[in-house]
Amino acid sequence: MSRISDLLRRTALEERTTAVESRLNTIADRLGNQRALLEKQRARLDRQQEKLQRQLAQMREESERLTDLAARVKTLTSVHTVLEHQMGSMEARLERLLSAGEEITSTEPERAEARRLLDEVRDEHSRVRARFGVMTRYEERIRRLEAALESQLQANQLPQKSRRRKEAPLEPVDADDEA
Repeated sequence: MSRISDLLRRTALEERTTAVESRLNTIADRLGNQRALLEKQRARLDRQQEKLQRQLAQMREESERLTDLAARVKTLTSVHTVLEHQMGSMEARLERLLSAGEEITSTEPERAEARRLLDEVRDEHSRVRARFGVMTRYEERIRRLEAALESQLQANQLPQKSRRRKEAPLEPVDADDEA
């Protein structure tokens, strides 16, 4: 009888051992799946971090360019102000001359000198208009760069909740489900 009871005990022990081994294998499989998932997430995080570093470097470069352009705009603005005042004084002088209403009697050399001065004023006026055009183009370019940088900064600062996925912990995920 002792042999039978020993045999029954051994059989019961083997059944329990088999059940425990089965549960351990299941847990080991789940743990392996979770490790694989963790590695995928780490790789994804590394890629995102590299992308963020590239974007930060690009933003620093754009910021430096904007600083340089701001200095150039400041210079052009001061030139614009000087030219604006010069133009205003020339226009005032010209208006005074035109509104004088007196007939000017002059000799031919004086008229030639007046024509030469008038041509010089017209040439300067043309150059000033050209400078204004260049400055306007620079200002527009800076405005566009500032707008682009501002939108890029806003895009990088906003939380991206729509891209996040909630994943249940300790549940295996198929390789096809992860993208």
